[in-house]
Amino acid sequence: MDKIPESAAVNESVELAKKYCKKQRNAPGLVNAVLRKAVEVLTHEGSGHTFAIHAEDRNVIRKFALKIPVSRFLVNTPAALGGIGATTGLFPALTLGCGAVGGSASSNNIGPLDLVNIRRVAWGTEELKAQVDSDLVELLAQKILERLK
Repeated sequence: MDKIPESAAVNESVELAKKYCKKQRNAPGLVNAVLRKAVEVLTHEGSGHTFAIHAEDRNVIRKFALKIPVSRFLVNTPAALGGIGATTGLFPALTLGCGAVGGSASSNNIGPLDLVNIRRVAWGTEELKAQVDSDLVELLAQKILERLK
């Protein structure tokens, strides 16, 4: 571990491992530190795209999957291949949407049909039957008026 240059992207994780995992007693501290750093980097560099983790512990995977702000969370597969669908079963594509978390309209792996503008003409097939609960409307109106006072 001492031969890794300080400029390496993994240096901070290596330093955390040296600090917290001397005998693996503090592995949760390392997991939490790495998770915080991953979220920090993604938030700064751009949330939404893809994150890959190589792990066996389902609790660690779940913890990361719930916190990491991305549209594609890959487990035990190379990110470059998994993200485009080659090793994951995701739709095969070389254009990957970042989704709302990254400020995009789509989180899909963008395929040819996503890039084609299709005009659709649709006729109404049935009339909606509006059912209004007058008691509920009255109650809501009273609550709104109470808050406005």
